[in-house]
Amino acid sequence: HARRLRESIGYRRGAALSRRRLGETALAAGDLATAAEQLRRAGTELDGMGETYEATRVLALLGHVLERGGDVDGGERRLREALARFRSGDARSEHWEARCLEWLGHAAEARGDQEESIRHYEAARALFRRLSPEDAQRLDDRQRQR
Repeated sequence: HARRLRESIGYRRGAALSRRRLGETALAAGDLATAAEQLRRAGTELDGMGETYEATRVLALLGHVLERGGDVDGGERRLREALARFRSGDARSEHWEARCLEWLGHAAEARGDQEESIRHYEAARALFRRLSPEDAQRLDDRQRQR
């Protein structure tokens, strides 16, 4: 409803951000096809408006969704691109850098590359220790369960 309202008043950025939220909601519900569709569209719209940071967040989320859906290569490609953007320029964000590293760790694990997986998880944990102790603890717990 919010997306439609924002579109009806010509608030394109708000409509694209609503679409991102729809993608996140679909991801949380396990509907990866809908999540990917909403995120692709949001990314295209945000890129077209020059919304570098928001478009990069969507790119990372899309990479995560694709990897979870079995397209590990496509997911990793997008996550690596998002990671590079989060490390410099207009999209700089250590929190999102850590999220990308965690998701890249998951992707490496899905490919069976335990060494790379551990490197990504450790790098994510190092950032999270400063930024979000709860996320760092979650990764610590995950490592102990392996």
